[in-house]
Amino acid sequence: MAGAETPLALVPLNSDRDLSVVFRVDTAGARYVLKRYAPGWQGVAAQSEMRFAQLAAAAGFNRLAKPITASPESEAGVWVLYDYVPGSLASERWTAACWQAAGELLASYHAATARILDNHGRSISSGLCGTAFDPSLHDEVVGPWVIAHGDYRADNLIASSSGLTMIDFEFRKLAPVTYDLATMLAYRSRGGAFDIASIADIRSLVDGYIGATRNPERLAGTVTVRSVARAGVAIYDLFGRGLQKGDNALATACHVASASIAAHLV
Repeated sequence: MAGAETPLALVPLNSDRDLSVVFRVDTAGARYVLKRYAPGWQGVAAQSEMRFAQLAAAAGFNRLAKPITASPESEAGVWVLYDYVPGSLASERWTAACWQAAGELLASYHAATARILDNHGRSISSGLCGTAFDPSLHDEVVGPWVIAHGDYRADNLIASSSGLTMIDFEFRKLAPVTYDLATMLAYRSRGGAFDIASIADIRSLVDGYIGATRNPERLAGTVTVRSVARAGVAIYDLFGRGLQKGDNALATACHVASASIAAHLV
């Protein structure tokens, strides 16, 4: 935000139960998004996000909320100012056609982050991440490794007339490609409950992903409806176990999501 711009309005964009605090900033000339990341790992992730966004753009991916500037970390955390992405949360207007579009967008994102890995190596790329891949998922989450979004869901996508745009990258991690495909299988609707992908939805997501992958042979058959569902069962079960000491309602929702996805494997 340019120094001459004075905020005219500060509009809350999320609830006080969310992990981060997010505002829309309205000025006379433009709109922005201001997000506070908590101290600790979130603050570290926020500070590396600008470098990550720059490398993603250099690798050909621009469909993400672009960070403009970040504050130094303090006891209050880190504040990051983003360009405003017009539109609404995709989860509020999700349709069957969105599954294929989400797969296509993810394939483009993964292609860019694979290039970052190729160009900068694993050690530098891991420094761009906010969290680490849980080794307990190695058997269920498969495919080539990329810098995963880490929380790829309909409620972390903005939908507009120009398509889908990714937001909320603080959980990004080095992980196999099926990690992000699997997190898509459950998302929070306006009412707060999880909606679960059907078999047809998963097939559309996978078809969109494979169809938009320039070199599908590199996937070596690892991205299938069954492999994505298996990964979803493991990931949402892991989320649920991790949340049991805190947000019990969300932990229960994650376990229900895991069981619901598991039903597709029968």
